Amino acid sequence: MSKGGEMGVGRAMRIAGCGLRVALCALLITSYSLLTSACAMPGDAALVVKIGLIAPFEGLGRPLGYELLPVVQAALAEANQDGQLGRYRVALVALNDDLDPQAAAAQAHALAQDPDVLAVLGPWSSDTVAAAAPILAQAGIPMLAAAPLAVPPEGVRGLCPSPDQIGATLEGEAERLAAAGGVTRVYAGDAAAAAGDLVRWRAAGWDGVLVGGPDLARPWLIARAGAAAEGTRAAVCWPVTGTMGAGELSPAARLAGVGAGALSEALAADISAHGRPTRAGVSVALAQRPLQSGLTWYRVEDGRWVAER
Repeated sequence: MSKGGEMGVGRAMRIAGCGLRVALCALLITSYSLLTSACAMPGDAALVVKIGLIAPFEGLGRPLGYELLPVVQAALAEANQDGQLGRYRVALVALNDDLDPQAAAAQAHALAQDPDVLAVLGPWSSDTVAAAAPILAQAGIPMLAAAPLAVPPEGVRGLCPSPDQIGATLEGEAERLAAAGGVTRVYAGDAAAAAGDLVRWRAAGWDGVLVGGPDLARPWLIARAGAAAEGTRAAVCWPVTGTMGAGELSPAARLAGVGAGALSEALAADISAHGRPTRAGVSVALAQRPLQSGLTWYRVEDGRWVAER
């Protein structure tokens, strides 16, 4: 484990240098410094462990990444302040995947190389989760996947229902709408692809309802499709266990808060049981925590995603 202060920041800088933009290096170091300096008194040699966050901080998914970041930071700051981590402090290592599977895999490799990284939250799309999960599992790093994953490897838990469960929900909803006289299309792709398809279908005269899963419910669907996105419906992952403070948090932000809280609690449990946290110990503690996620429906209305009542 690294000591708090310059040694830890130096290690963070080396990780950030692995192909990341300067702006993201600053993000990583800032996240690290805020979480350590805010929680350790001058002269305190707190031992620092790290939790990784793989999310999009550049490109199309940038708004999503920066929506999640403060929620995760707040959860880890609370863990540092409540005393449950004993002499340890937890720092956040936030890495950009551009919503790209190859980038997500590269960032998973980068996190695996740092022995102080004991758990990872994310990534946030089905394709990036599928790319990162096997790498982190092989390294023995427990991971909370924030998007549907068909067969999670050992040590990987999901914050979303399985793709089969989501598919059954979508088909059931399409059948219900069809029985009521509606015209629907069940969409298996992501928001970027759906935007182009919607524009083309609307231009051809189709006026039905597009129905999709969590990867569809992104703000860039509306940004790219405009009025063609109106009426689109998506079943999104929604935490059943875990609590978040009141406020208008999006489903993704709620997942981020619940996930970061669960990882902090698993870290605290491992420290309490063994004194020194390890990847294996955090993985065991995480497996014992009740984590359930259901689905809730959102639709595009007046140019924004809104929860259905």
